[in-house]
Amino acid sequence: MKRWPALDLLLPRDPGTAPGGWQDILAATLDDLHPTAVQEQDDLWRVFFGSPEDRDRAMRALVAGPSWLAVSPVDVDDEDWARRSQETLRPVRVGRVVITPPWSAGSLPGASDV
Repeated sequence: MKRWPALDLLLPRDPGTAPGGWQDILAATLDDLHPTAVQEQDDLWRVFFGSPEDRDRAMRALVAGPSWLAVSPVDVDDEDWARRSQETLRPVRVGRVVITPPWSAGSLPGASDV
């Protein structure tokens, strides 16, 4: 199973422990580190990277940063989200036009390819 390199960033619960605007500062810092995705959950941001090397480089940069930020590396199992999200896609009719995913092509009576 494929695994995705990521960092878990534990964010401060008490705003007094971090400077004002810390979310913007952290987002700008992360942007420079080239993440592929960020999952935000309450006081945890999971930041994904394209390679373990990119993740490790980002970790070194973030660990050298503010003391209020806790950083830990993780490898996240691929949950095949693309396949799962596409399982529920069905053809949609908009007037005389039918928009359909490729695996459902031809499944609507009277529909033709354009």
